[in-house]
Amino acid sequence: MKLHRTTQQSPSRRRRSRTAVAAVAVAGLLGGFAATDPASAQDRPGPGSDWRSLPDGTYVGHTTPGDDLISYRLQVTVAHHRITAADFWELWDGFDYSAASDTYIQQWIIDPARRAAYLAAAPTYLARMDAATAYDTALVGHTGPDRLPPPAGDPSVHRALLEAWKNVLQLRLRLNQHVNQTLGDNGDAPHTWNEYIPPAVTKNPRKPVPLVLSLHGSGNSIVKAEGLGFPFLGAQQDFVTLVPDDSNNGNTYGNDGSWNVAPAPGGTQLSDVDFLLALIKHEEATQPIDPHRIYLTGISNGAAMSSYLAMLHPTMFAGVAAFAGGVGSTGGSFNATFLSQIQAVLANNPAPGLPVVLGSGDEDQINWRSPVRGQGPDSTAAPGYQTQVAWWKTYNGLASNTWDPRYPWGQPLQHNRTLTKYTFTIHTGQLPAAGRGPAPMSFYLVNQMFHDDPNPYADILSWDFLKHFSRSSTGTLKWQ
Repeated sequence: MKLHRTTQQSPSRRRRSRTAVAAVAVAGLLGGFAATDPASAQDRPGPGSDWRSLPDGTYVGHTTPGDDLISYRLQVTVAHHRITAADFWELWDGFDYSAASDTYIQQWIIDPARRAAYLAAAPTYLARMDAATAYDTALVGHTGPDRLPPPAGDPSVHRALLEAWKNVLQLRLRLNQHVNQTLGDNGDAPHTWNEYIPPAVTKNPRKPVPLVLSLHGSGNSIVKAEGLGFPFLGAQQDFVTLVPDDSNNGNTYGNDGSWNVAPAPGGTQLSDVDFLLALIKHEEATQPIDPHRIYLTGISNGAAMSSYLAMLHPTMFAGVAAFAGGVGSTGGSFNATFLSQIQAVLANNPAPGLPVVLGSGDEDQINWRSPVRGQGPDSTAAPGYQTQVAWWKTYNGLASNTWDPRYPWGQPLQHNRTLTKYTFTIHTGQLPAAGRGPAPMSFYLVNQMFHDDPNPYADILSWDFLKHFSRSSTGTLKWQ
């Protein structure tokens, strides 16, 4: 299902849609600084900066979200120690903030206190959005943002820019953008994806590292899947992240904007299963990927696609993290094609073992039954979500049980924890293994969050669980 109801646009297209606003902002908010000679001595960064050691390339950095879930993302292309292209975005809960996302948030936020706080702050967020965009042009030609002035009346955007630039220099997370590139699948159809290379690979290109694929939701873009946080976490935890666009979005084969999950026979859409398998094969051939540590994650329809692909090829993946969705709940269906495929997989290997993290907000209007929405007395997963939980149990050799709505996940969990992150309460727990061994299923539920990235902490929660799992050369699940 859709998140924020925005359509995919490239950064340049998004800037063109606000040309007049950006022109006024550059001249007014930045006090005409764009006209300053970019090669002037005053443009050099202050003492202690290591900007000269940044090799030519494209990099991304971000700021730490505040309790209001606002953060910023900076993408820069550097050549000969100067910025040649820049995109600076305001984010809400990891996703690029816009008038469309403002409408989405206002539509679904329920808690009275959170709603009142958001409505009061929304005009400021929208103003900062344009102030941030104004820096795109102003940064070009400079060695960094250190000497650019803050916008008149609100220095917070400038502070965020400096923090994001510092993060670029610290993480050194290289971004390789592949646009309309063919991989040999689907009749040589073109595909688009982002590849995020951590500094560990740059320093030691022969040492194998894990691979994480992060998939966007329906109607959403690559940027929103990046907002789940895995590229930035990968820069610190030493894994490569791929954020692909679905096969049917933004090319000559249609503009559906969603993953082709469990397609019925005779459909005309391209196969995203074939695309993603080809993409993984390509990455293994071009980067030092550890084939025993490949993981899938996604949000909403992307969670459905991640789950579907993993269920079709369980011994290929070491784990899955499905946020706010999954097969049978968002963008996926248990049609005859899917059922026959899954039955064939399980007939060959009745319990292949497939570690999974499932996460949702308890006010998710799609995946959750919420008392505050008048959907019954208990806070519990919706029927479609319940069905996918049952499938995951089957894959992990766990006994099925009648869903008990008194429990959010249908039954009591073990190793329960309660965390508070960004003012949201998160309840976590696990289902233990059928015999001896590590728990194969982990769950978390975020209070008062609707259909969105459940929490900026979700990537850390998921990786802390999944990173312990790997596959042997024969496909057997291993834990360490």
